[in-house]
Amino acid sequence: PAEWPELNDVLNAHCQDVGRDPGEITRSISLRMATPDDCGRMAEQAATYRDLGVDLVVVNLPQPFDPSVLEPLATALAEVG
Repeated sequence: PAEWPELNDVLNAHCQDVGRDPGEITRSISLRMATPDDCGRMAEQAATYRDLGVDLVVVNLPQPFDPSVLEPLATALAEVG
């Protein structure tokens, strides 16, 4: 999260250089979920990035994939908004 605002500023500057509206760009990040019980931390990280202006968070699930993690993850992320 500490580097993201600077990277976003660089993107905005490049957009200005070429005359592109930076609002047309979806800003996304990828978060890695370390363990199936990591839903709370994922939600906290997603909220941090949301507050920094990220539009889309992609969560990479731990392997082996266990579909039972989807509901608690969705519930935790829904609380973030």
